[in-house]
Amino acid sequence: MQPPMLLQIDRVGYQFPRQKNATLQEISLSLAPGEILGLLGASGCGKTTLLRLIAGFIAPTTGSIYLEAAVVAGAGQWVPPEARHLGMVFQDYALFPHLNVRRNLEFGLGKLSPPQRQERVSQVLELVRLQDYGERYPHQLSGGQQQRVALARALAPKPRLLLLDEPLSNLDSQVRQQLRIEIRRILKTTSTGGIFVTHDQEEAFAVCDRVAVLHQGQIEQIGTPAELYQNPSSRVVAQLVTQGNWLPAIPQGESTWQTDIGLIAGLPPVPDQSRPCELMIPQENVTLEPDDQGELVIQDGQFLGREYRYCLSTHSGRELHARVGQGSILPVGTRVRLQVKSEGIRVFTVQD
Repeated sequence: MQPPMLLQIDRVGYQFPRQKNATLQEISLSLAPGEILGLLGASGCGKTTLLRLIAGFIAPTTGSIYLEAAVVAGAGQWVPPEARHLGMVFQDYALFPHLNVRRNLEFGLGKLSPPQRQERVSQVLELVRLQDYGERYPHQLSGGQQQRVALARALAPKPRLLLLDEPLSNLDSQVRQQLRIEIRRILKTTSTGGIFVTHDQEEAFAVCDRVAVLHQGQIEQIGTPAELYQNPSSRVVAQLVTQGNWLPAIPQGESTWQTDIGLIAGLPPVPDQSRPCELMIPQENVTLEPDDQGELVIQDGQFLGREYRYCLSTHSGRELHARVGQGSILPVGTRVRLQVKSEGIRVFTVQD
């Protein structure tokens, strides 16, 4: 017999007092034990509100929330935050400045005996690789180290679910890349389920097993990072998770489309070709070949480390971007001809 889902959210909605429209509408999702789920979306889409509902800081207007099959909110039941046995990591660390690292970690372990507290603190310090920092104070740590301490403090009581509210947003790019790997390692090592809120697609994909894309208070799509990237269900999801070019397109038969850069064939048909359509062309699907007779000219180029990103203008003035691997650098002003791979191109009606 399989264990119950760690978390189940059933048709949850939330509306702030005196607010005309609901912040969340009919949210349903589940989380298996040990799974990491990302909540991805633009600011104001309801990510943090959903996290606060799970934590118990606010109560849902409609629907129910279950932890390990027990109702914690809705259906006439309410379990306060301190009784839900959850951990939470905030973007501002929320460490006590007057306590050293070890004392910060002991704060939520009052039910343990002193020897047990010391043992547990040593365990989580080793888990986050800060064994030698127990006597330091928060101001003596870097931002990345402070966030590791915050993570260790949340994990010290052995919560059944860890909630992370944009925990890396205050860190620089290099530290963020390192810590997102560490967060995933730590959660998987401890078999702790996690809900990870972010507006950064790359971060969500790197940390999470599945990602739920939120838009205007509803789940637009939920799936693995590969599923979202390869098969976005709507224009909203495609814009959020892919680095794509968007070109108006006119059908020329079932699978061929006329665009600013010529005919593109081999695409799946759309149900209603009478509506205006656009093609989403991943930047990596566009390759450039220098050609003195080429109709497009490179307007700009950026070196991104493992690849180059070139910017061109189509005949109608729309920007088109191509990401290509390292090779011969094409200078600004070079005339080129394009080749476009049809695999991965998606067709969306403008209203999607």
